[in-house]
Amino acid sequence: MKNLFILLVFILTVQWLPAQLTDDTSVSIAAENAKNHVGESVFVTGTISVIIVSRQTTNVYLYLDGNLKNAIFAAVWPGTNDPPVKLLQNLISNQDPISVSGKIIAEKNLPEIVVSSWSQIKR
Repeated sequence: MKNLFILLVFILTVQWLPAQLTDDTSVSIAAENAKNHVGESVFVTGTISVIIVSRQTTNVYLYLDGNLKNAIFAAVWPGTNDPPVKLLQNLISNQDPISVSGKIIAEKNLPEIVVSSWSQIKR
């Protein structure tokens, strides 16, 4: 009976564990829909409209598909991570859509993803 119990626990663990270990950032959404996915790890896709560097925090804000007044999504690169500003400027000059991966949070009712690595931004 003890062996049967151990076998059952093993089978349930094998089926449950892979689902818990995967970070499902394979889901891609438009920037305008990010507000409906707060708390989820996804790819948010859009075109960079504005890049702003905060003088106070030195954070870099990439606003997708909207200007600063009508912002619908922001990718935020904290100033402490020393973002590659020249590469980011190239992104806005090309006007190609980008995808930003990560967990969407809401900061002052604006959905955003905090970027800590260049690998989170794809063309």
